[in-house]
Amino acid sequence: MSTEPVSVAPPTLPTIHDALPGPGDGSGPTLSAGLVSFDIPLSLPVARESTPALTLGYSAGAGNGPCGTGWRLALPTIQRRTRLGVPQYNDDDVFVGPDGEPLVP
Repeated sequence: MSTEPVSVAPPTLPTIHDALPGPGDGSGPTLSAGLVSFDIPLSLPVARESTPALTLGYSAGAGNGPCGTGWRLALPTIQRRTRLGVPQYNDDDVFVGPDGEPLVP
């Protein structure tokens, strides 16, 4: 049996940068409120024409949502253009993408 002393490294807690998984642009604490927020880009398989950009975002000040407390998932949408009034729900309606631009000119 050995009588040599054993050295044990004390455990350390992770820093805030180590604890948060892969934040995207615009992440970090909101200094005025002291709340943290960050975005995690989700990789998707390549689509035929284009691949939508999906991001799972977290905000410490947000309430409960479908992805959990503080989490949000912004989904790109296609909708009828209502800038010129109420849609007619016929072939004359123009559909716009997430950026508000017409999908078919």
